[in-house]
Amino acid sequence: MWVLLIKISFGLGVATLGTLVGLQEYAAAKIKQDQERIRVLAAMHLKDFLNDQKIVGENSFFVRSEHARDAGPFLNARIPWVEGNSAPDRNKGEFTKGLSDVESSFKSWKDMWLEHAGELNYSRFNLAWMGQLESFDYWEIEKNSPAADLFSKNPSIPGYLYGHPLPDFISFERLAKIRLMKGVAEKQVLAALRETRQLAKMLYTTEHLPGLIVAHAILGLERRAYEYALQQHLLKQSEWEVLPESTCKRANRILLASATYFSLFTEPDILRTALTNEHKNLGVCAGLREGMTIAIMARPLLEPHVPLERDFRVQYRSRDEVVTKASTLCRLTNIRALWGEKPSIARWIAQEDNVPENIQNEMGGYKLMPFVRKAIGMIVIQAATSEKPLQRYEKPLE
Repeated sequence: MWVLLIKISFGLGVATLGTLVGLQEYAAAKIKQDQERIRVLAAMHLKDFLNDQKIVGENSFFVRSEHARDAGPFLNARIPWVEGNSAPDRNKGEFTKGLSDVESSFKSWKDMWLEHAGELNYSRFNLAWMGQLESFDYWEIEKNSPAADLFSKNPSIPGYLYGHPLPDFISFERLAKIRLMKGVAEKQVLAALRETRQLAKMLYTTEHLPGLIVAHAILGLERRAYEYALQQHLLKQSEWEVLPESTCKRANRILLASATYFSLFTEPDILRTALTNEHKNLGVCAGLREGMTIAIMARPLLEPHVPLERDFRVQYRSRDEVVTKASTLCRLTNIRALWGEKPSIARWIAQEDNVPENIQNEMGGYKLMPFVRKAIGMIVIQAATSEKPLQRYEKPLE
């Protein structure tokens, strides 16, 4: 009888193991095509990616300053912040007062906003602070800020990644428009161009993707205002130089492609060459932050290992190396500390009170199971990794 029970138990154990391994291999097969495509594209376009870094790195706008004057203490307490999907109250920010009142006007003006420069009452807006930005070299949003407050209270992976407040970056695009319009209305375009360029620079140094995207948008507004001022004879061509459009497009490609190069689908040698070379520009930092966020989310699932499980330890070790070397270029505030945390799903579950409900529902104890965790982790990586940034290298710069 006991022999029969042992045989049955053994058989059930083998069957269960086979099911778990099968689930892991099903997930691996499901992502294989995407994984291979990204791996091929990363290798194919590595030379183009490095060339972009070289060209962009020759322009001081996109390069980290040797000085260390932080605009955070000046800006962070005077602007609205956004947490989750909440809408910002722009009238509460000292530097953004009046913005909510002109939203409908900008929507109706569309691309013709400069033509309406004479219609705004500029005394309603606080724009004087932009002239003070020239005193700063970068903007740290994770110190002396709501983000810093959250991290000091809850320095945990789920609590921070899912609850990380950010500045209302969109408001700076609106403010840049208003400042340029004021320059046109008062025939003081050069000062407006200088101040909005420095505003874009501060946004570009935040190391956060939304900030850099808005910085690129402001550079586009600057170009539009420059061309309009020339047409209206408000400025001489020799008085100002916009950043080369092709360089801006290369910088944007770097920003988006860096996160894909950091993904676990990229071979370690390609990864090191792409992200630890001598060409330094700030777009890589924001891309690294995005890539690190995705890898951190999956790390408790993918890095622990038992026999027969797929092994991702080499991938994470190579990314540890990249994060360490990036310290010469990037601050990676707070997320560097989260990256160094020992991966533990048990800790995530214990901290689930700090995580939104929709995420909690996906954090049951089944994730602790070997093989199952690998299946879930691989699907997380697949869902969060896009090949589109690399596909952009297949088209010429327009």
